[in-house]
Amino acid sequence: MDNLKIIKIGNYASIAIDLFVFLMWLVSVRTDGKDLLPIMLILTLLHALVIGTSYYFLKKRGMSYRMPVHQRYLILGVALASAILFMESMIMGEVSRLFLLLINGCLVLVCPIARLVNNTTVN
Repeated sequence: MDNLKIIKIGNYASIAIDLFVFLMWLVSVRTDGKDLLPIMLILTLLHALVIGTSYYFLKKRGMSYRMPVHQRYLILGVALASAILFMESMIMGEVSRLFLLLINGCLVLVCPIARLVNNTTVN
């Protein structure tokens, strides 16, 4: 399989997992379903595993990936907004579900983008 196809599949899987966790969060907020929390945690760990695998394939195949500057600023903005929402949710008492949702949002931003991967080998 082509190197960039692996990265594209990882990117699409990352987006799909994030959307699924968001839908589960919406369902759990509307129905007060605390039983969905372990499933959300497992999906978050799976999400981190998908991104880790993408970076592993990049490193293993000797490909370089440099995150664009605007993506770095976007991650910083999302992290600051997440911190504010996390503090607000601590006051309201609903920390864990919102925190998992925000972590998944940050993981989508960290996922490597296939068109920005340099195919040359790194020394």
